[in-house]
Amino acid sequence: MSDEEEDFNEEDRDADIIEEDADPEGEDEDEEMELEDADGDEDENSSSQEGSDAGDSEEGSEEETGDEGDEEDAQRSVDSLPGKSPKDIKREITKSRESSLQPPRRSISPASVRRERLRIPPFQCKSYAIEPVCAIPHPSPTNALAASTCMTHLLTGSDDGYIRIYDLIASVNGRTFLTAPQRSHCGLGDTLMRAGILRCWWPATTQERYDAGESPAVYSLACQSDALWALSGSANGEIYLYTVRHEPGKVHYTFTEHEAAVSTLCLSTDEKSAFSGSHDGQALQLDLDRGGIVRRFGHPGAQITAMGLRPQFLYTPPESNILTLPSMDEPKEADAPTQGEAEASAESDPSAADIPPPSPEADNKSEGYDPLFDDDVDMNNMSAQPSPKPSNNALGLALPEKKSLAEPIPAAPSMKHGVGVLDPVKYATFSDDLLMTATFGGSLLLWDRRAPKNVGRLENEKAPPWCVSACWSATGNEIIAGRRNATVDVFDVRQFGGTSSQNPRILRTLVNPLDSKTVTCVAAFPDGKFMVCASEDNIRLWNVLEPPAETGKKKGLPPFKVIPGHHGGLVSQILIDARSQFMVTASSARQWPGQSTKTVLIHDIRATM
Repeated sequence: MSDEEEDFNEEDRDADIIEEDADPEGEDEDEEMELEDADGDEDENSSSQEGSDAGDSEEGSEEETGDEGDEEDAQRSVDSLPGKSPKDIKREITKSRESSLQPPRRSISPASVRRERLRIPPFQCKSYAIEPVCAIPHPSPTNALAASTCMTHLLTGSDDGYIRIYDLIASVNGRTFLTAPQRSHCGLGDTLMRAGILRCWWPATTQERYDAGESPAVYSLACQSDALWALSGSANGEIYLYTVRHEPGKVHYTFTEHEAAVSTLCLSTDEKSAFSGSHDGQALQLDLDRGGIVRRFGHPGAQITAMGLRPQFLYTPPESNILTLPSMDEPKEADAPTQGEAEASAESDPSAADIPPPSPEADNKSEGYDPLFDDDVDMNNMSAQPSPKPSNNALGLALPEKKSLAEPIPAAPSMKHGVGVLDPVKYATFSDDLLMTATFGGSLLLWDRRAPKNVGRLENEKAPPWCVSACWSATGNEIIAGRRNATVDVFDVRQFGGTSSQNPRILRTLVNPLDSKTVTCVAAFPDGKFMVCASEDNIRLWNVLEPPAETGKKKGLPPFKVIPGHHGGLVSQILIDARSQFMVTASSARQWPGQSTKTVLIHDIRATM
């Protein structure tokens, strides 16, 4: 081995010895650091405990001096607000503290947001194109319909005693179509039609009565705006309260105040009470929170066929050309000739003084005349005026009798069922909260919900005593009533007749073809202009606020539009949604003479310009 290699090995041995000597010193340093860390933790714990004790003592001192601080603040506020007494200032400070302790206001719920979005201003259009897009066959006639505001839940009540819920949106937009036997049942022939999507169904009675074999027919329905619960009126006079979305069909309460079939139901604006009308002649207001009777309206006893609350129209009412017409029984003051003009005309033409001015009543009655369907001169089935007696004059014309110059004495308001005719004096005392009830005898009664005995009657003495359907217009200014002689009366609750008659003014009488017979159902559109009336043959669309154009009369065009789909049965109820997108019709006789198609039709509505 060389000297260089020996020197290198000796250096390696020295390095190993140095490393072995350094290891024990490192271990001692690590142990010392661990001990120092442990001492530091103990010092921190002791300092934290001392700090907490100090904090507790400081909090205790603050609590002890809290009252004194409040008094000092109150005193400073008293000194800083000159001109006010110390009592007033302390009272303001107390109110500010109480307001700061109140919880914050809750934000609007999603259901309320959805309702507000559905309430849009009605679209004013020239007309509507309505076509059936979906048919729902039923095993028995359908008496009643109800739906949520968004039209996702459609409820039907039938004679078989069952309530069925359909998804209207899924039915209209779905891919399920009727089979050949279903089309034959609905009377649609080979027409391709969508089928309804059924959500659920249940018997319209309690479980105990259903187990005993009792299943009364459903005559009326009312649904909450979000379809959380619903009401049903049965043929035995009972009203049931169900849940719809959660535990559908569960009966939570039963109203047993009526003694006959509950023919109509409607909900109040806040949906905390309901109004019911029955064949026993009673009209009741029910408390849905406590389950009792709020008010008995003291109805005269006639069978109630329709009921409705005056709607709240939050938008500008549509313009009307009929509202500018004069009263029914007196001419316009501007058109009345002066005394000098009358004497001058009498001197120039003696027979001219005997000719009365044209009456606007004749124009109003003849506006529904249609030469295509109507052959008779008297379109409203009213008695013709007596023929004038001939008189000898220079022209050899038959002139009517001379009218006496004395003003006619206004007749006393007639009484019927113990209720007088609504006059302007009584109507001036009415509030905006009005309830309308229609009777089978043809009378329409207006009840003031704020006054117990404030009631008036609307009636057309020239119409036959019969009415099974009536409703408010969307604006709340008109009442539409269907009659037996194929006519529809439109009452204006704001206007009345002249001095000779204080009866409420009939704004217009809509005349259907005589072959259509009885008008069994009427419904108003949300725009306040259009309405639909259903007869045995068809459903027709009318514009209530505009008379038919003169060009249409000359060409022989009808003043209405026929809606396809329904034919050959009585229509029991018509539903139109808030946006005028869908119309639902049901067919049933409701114990009246007639037939039913046992079909519920859903129509699509489109505005035309």
